[in-house]
Amino acid sequence: MKWLATEVLPNSVVQRFADGYAALGLGIQQLRSVAAVGLAQCCGFHFLFVDLEHGPLSCAMAVDIAVAGLHAGLPALARVPGKDSPEIARLLDGGAQGIVVPHVDTPEEARAVANACKYPPWVVAPSSGCSRSSATSGCRCRKPWSRRTLRCCRW
Repeated sequence: MKWLATEVLPNSVVQRFADGYAALGLGIQQLRSVAAVGLAQCCGFHFLFVDLEHGPLSCAMAVDIAVAGLHAGLPALARVPGKDSPEIARLLDGGAQGIVVPHVDTPEEARAVANACKYPPWVVAPSSGCSRSSATSGCRCRKPWSRRTLRCCRW
């Protein structure tokens, strides 16, 4: 499968949920290698759950796993350390197709998390254009990314 970084890849987890099916994911917390992708694929998992909150994984390691997952057809959902995590944008830009945010306690915090997962100009917060889309020409292509991003908050 050939694709460009600017193409919108389908998120099979979002589609499974929309179709009324469950999705099984492999939790990756200690294994700091893209070998986890092959393991998940051989075992029949539908997605990767990369945990940056409870383990030693760095954002760079998580992005490596997410990109390998994209090539294998396994979207990566990444749990960030907290609701104010700067890794949210980095993980989405790097290939994660979902973000799980712990310790969200109010509707306002949930809205802020949802906005952190969106690309301008679809975010409510003021922005200075398309700074996160430097690899593309203009922001028009970013709206589908926001619609296909799975955002999860744990209360």
